[in-house]
Amino acid sequence: MFMPLSVFLMRTFFVNVPKELEESARIDGANTAQVIWHVLRPVVSPGLITVSILIGLQSWNEYLISSTFLQGAKNFTATLGFLSMNGAYGSNMSILMAASVILIAPIIIFFLCAQKYFVDGMVSGAVKG
Repeated sequence: MFMPLSVFLMRTFFVNVPKELEESARIDGANTAQVIWHVLRPVVSPGLITVSILIGLQSWNEYLISSTFLQGAKNFTATLGFLSMNGAYGSNMSILMAASVILIAPIIIFFLCAQKYFVDGMVSGAVKG
């Protein structure tokens, strides 16, 4: 689902890189791999981090594919395991609330660590200058 958005975001970042950066690296004797690694990668790193966050969150929250292909409780992902805790005749709400905190904690920690890059990536890809 996020693949078209990811391709569009990364294309926008690579199109906005000034050609002069690549040309100056070529004049200094850099080959294609060095240009990509030492010139382009640092410039588009906010975009890479933004795409990583979006795809990571989409993978973490995936329900449809995992519920279709995974059979048996031992193979369930975290979201399917959480949903399987609901009983047919009722649920223990204290266990569900504790499980929801455990389920959302990695997402919050990951976002807090990558928040600066995420905001930079979304803003720098949108501004034309």
